[in-house]
Amino acid sequence: MKSSNDMQALTRDAEDALQAGDRDLAATCYEKVLSLDADYAPAYANLGLIQFELGNVERAESLFLAGIEKDYDLREAHFNLGCLYQSIEEHESALECFRTVIEKDTDDYEAYYRMGLSCIAMKRCEDAKGFLQTAFQLKPDCLEFGLALARYFFYHHIYDKAESVLRLLLVTHNKTPQLYYLLGLSLKEQGKTESALAQFFRTVACDENNSMAYFFLGKCCHDLALHKQAKDFFMRARDLNAGLTDEIRFYFPDEQENG
Repeated sequence: MKSSNDMQALTRDAEDALQAGDRDLAATCYEKVLSLDADYAPAYANLGLIQFELGNVERAESLFLAGIEKDYDLREAHFNLGCLYQSIEEHESALECFRTVIEKDTDDYEAYYRMGLSCIAMKRCEDAKGFLQTAFQLKPDCLEFGLALARYFFYHHIYDKAESVLRLLLVTHNKTPQLYYLLGLSLKEQGKTESALAQFFRTVACDENNSMAYFFLGKCCHDLALHKQAKDFFMRARDLNAGLTDEIRFYFPDEQENG
């Protein structure tokens, strides 16, 4: 069929255009696909994603909904519509979309992660924890998922679980300074000051301009009565971030500014 061959060629042209970063050409190709077959749901979904990425939210929403109307089983349309609702903070609607996604694929870790983020925004803490844990269990090597879960535990004062998640992440992401930094904070909150000190050292080894890591190196040394080392780290933190000056004065009130 000529129209079928034309659709296939246009779809390939759209994919090539997207790979080359030409959204306008890709959109034109998908619109031509729909002119040949107004019931072709993937074209609505792909055109909707282009419009969403261009910031045309209302147009994108209508295209995603059209794709779903043509083919309710089109999982990517539900997922992208959920991302759209999430971007405009319509989290209940986003959750409904992501629920539909996992009904169709119970192993869709990205949908669980997105549901967790919406639940955090809605202050539904237990639901958020469950969704983030599921996402991380399904993809335990994902830095984004693991960090979100570790931060959830940390900000809810469940420091031992934050520690466990971070140590697991560090097996595959051992050059990521924010992991060492958050692990250091989690250990410090548990009273494991020497272990925390080691993690803040690892943080600055990966990121020598991390002022907060130097600040907490100073705090740990101060707590361990290593006052000379504490002062050196505090001064390094201050040099990197003058906004820490007042907090540092709490530990060294007699310290004179060097200008």
